Amino acid sequence: MDFIHDKDLISIIEVYNSNNKFLLAHMDKEKVDMEWLENEIQGMRQVGFYSCKIVHKETLEIIGLMDFSVNKESYLSLLMIHDEYKNRVYGKEVYLGLEEYLKRNKVNDIRIDVVYDYNEKVLSFWLKNGFERLENIKLSWSGKELLAVKMKKNIEV
Repeated sequence: MDFIHDKDLISIIEVYNSNNKFLLAHMDKEKVDMEWLENEIQGMRQVGFYSCKIVHKETLEIIGLMDFSVNKESYLSLLMIHDEYKNRVYGKEVYLGLEEYLKRNKVNDIRIDVVYDYNEKVLSFWLKNGFERLENIKLSWSGKELLAVKMKKNIEV
């Protein structure tokens, strides 16, 4: 995990565009472009989020990305793995690494909002990793309203 730099943007677009179901469900788009990505990363920075790339240890290939904040209650906005690398434990490894990082930075809780009406595996993943459902909510992303569940996990040491 490392910050996203300009030289990484093409690989990050590939990660997004490999997740067709996600893009269609969240934005009614099949692909994103460089302008959208630059605006998204800039917008996340402006509200205090870190945008990080996920790099495969052996190949050094970018296989995912993550947006999160570091506060007493951290907010994990996005954890996305390239479609070719899904179901190989990378998502869990990355999440557990993030959790350890947040513990070292005195974070008490992690909050996520999970859009649940396009892929049942997503909600199941977070429940298996110790998150509790708090309430159903509506999110707005890229002009689209999404049904989601607000979830939280206490990670105090």
